[in-house]
Amino acid sequence: MKPTDAIEIIDDVLSSPIHNDESIEYQLTTDDIDWLEEAKRALEKQKPFENIFDRKRLTTDSPNGNFETMMNYAYAKDNRVILRYGDGEENIDLCEYIAIKAKERGCNLSSDDVMEGACIECDCPLAILYVVATQAAELRERLKEIEDKNEIKSEEKQMDEINYMNSVFDKAIEKYGAEAQLNVLFEEIAELQNAICKHKRGRTTVEQIAEEIADVNIMLIQAIKIFGCADLTSKYVDEKIDRLAERLKIDE
Repeated sequence: MKPTDAIEIIDDVLSSPIHNDESIEYQLTTDDIDWLEEAKRALEKQKPFENIFDRKRLTTDSPNGNFETMMNYAYAKDNRVILRYGDGEENIDLCEYIAIKAKERGCNLSSDDVMEGACIECDCPLAILYVVATQAAELRERLKEIEDKNEIKSEEKQMDEINYMNSVFDKAIEKYGAEAQLNVLFEEIAELQNAICKHKRGRTTVEQIAEEIADVNIMLIQAIKIFGCADLTSKYVDEKIDRLAERLKIDE
């Protein structure tokens, strides 16, 4: 059982009205509750560390939708801050935008004046925009650099995992033989079928089915390697998904 699953169970017990139900023979005591809370704290320490960079990246040069646009509204280019939209234009220089709006407010500033810091000591809305947009662009560029590096590391890690998997499967086929591994595939398919049938009668759990699916997947990948049909399989998978989508009238 995973720590997160155990924590869920403890939370269910602690939040349940059972220990206040006088019809139940055994009642949870204060010591029981203290022990459960202590166990929960210990399990919390065993939870895997969440890497914030496993989350969907925030920076993009081609924002799609309101959220991505907001997260990338101000960005840096050639040592200038650019706004994606402003004054009816796309990708307008921040200093030029502020100079235009300043003239509309009766303040005769050029974009060069703004660039040289003419707005820094002012507390008008345009000065605040200048500071906030400059800050946002700088922070975005730093985050983008981190996310770009993390993306490269993720791709390298993924390649390492693929290479490791291929190595294991190649060794298995070499050691046991192609015919034996294909026979194991038949067995695993039968076990999966049996597990699903039992689930209909409430005799297997989803976790057991997931384990059988994993076994079948492992053997299917070895079958693909044995027959050397990876590209062909991928082609047919794409075609059959498109065919299913067409039947369901799903737009791409």
